[in-house]
Amino acid sequence: MNYMSALTKLGNRQSRKLPGRATYLVRKEDHIAVQYHGHSIVKFYPDYCEVSACGWETVTTKARINDYLPYGRVIQRNGTWYFQSGNAYTVKFLPTNRMAYT
Repeated sequence: MNYMSALTKLGNRQSRKLPGRATYLVRKEDHIAVQYHGHSIVKFYPDYCEVSACGWETVTTKARINDYLPYGRVIQRNGTWYFQSGNAYTVKFLPTNRMAYT
């Protein structure tokens, strides 16, 4: 998902329920957020997105993030989270991760 597809999915609504328990797409002032249990785990801006586990590095939070990333996925090795894009590269998952859409 990216900013335009999130905007289309929202239509004229302020929020919309997404598949999965306690997961919503919410329009904010300058971005659109995927919220899981009230925490913005993916924020879509027109040119990039930000991804965060919001301190909850759980299996389900990782699954929700992976459901809505524009590309790549979050994986776990020995208890540490990483972002992986195909076989090209793997980088450590930081508290907040910014990704360009290209």
